[in-house]
Amino acid sequence: MIVDLLSVVSLTLLLGLVDVSITLYVLAALGLLFIAPRIGRWLFSKYKGNVVELEMKFILFVLLSLAVISERVYASEVVFVFIAGLLFSTLLKQHGTLEEKLRGIVFGFMSPLFFFKAGTMVDLKIMNFEVLMITVTVILLAFASKFIGTYSVIKRVCNPKFASFAGFLFNYRLTFGIIASVFGFKYRLINESIYLALMGTVLLTSIISSIFLKRFQHVTPMELE
Repeated sequence: MIVDLLSVVSLTLLLGLVDVSITLYVLAALGLLFIAPRIGRWLFSKYKGNVVELEMKFILFVLLSLAVISERVYASEVVFVFIAGLLFSTLLKQHGTLEEKLRGIVFGFMSPLFFFKAGTMVDLKIMNFEVLMITVTVILLAFASKFIGTYSVIKRVCNPKFASFAGFLFNYRLTFGIIASVFGFKYRLINESIYLALMGTVLLTSIISSIFLKRFQHVTPMELE
């Protein structure tokens, strides 16, 4: 998760989308991230179990505020939202009912809506031999580089079987791969052809990884160690 998060953050930095106004918005977001859990801790203890679901409304307010700020700083909203999740994790664990409700909203509504939006941005009509070759090339480069890089590092501290497992697991790039692709297409950093190739790469590498990971489904943790 840290690797993928830093990859998304690096998109903004490497592409030069940083100026004074963006810095101010980032500081505002960091301030909100620092203050929100403290307010939430007081709010949850005072209004726990209220009829109007004030705790849930507060969480949604924080998420929407971070999404608006992300739009202003030309960054993926997942960066700030992910950090918010880390900061709220301990607090939410103390309120199991709220955590279950929030999980239902996120996985039952927000996440499918994001993937649906990403899918509607794909135009299959532009698929041709050139786009197909780009897709195949990117798949080979992406899969091989991720597997070899992960395998060579993990093998130094674990056995080869676990290193192979990690290599395939790291190639399961579905969520953050789509986020990066949508980010690039949204801000016109890539065209429709490249977006289609990247989305194809994300989906196919994830499918390939899931197929190979089935080899490890009956392996116990002791065997992986």
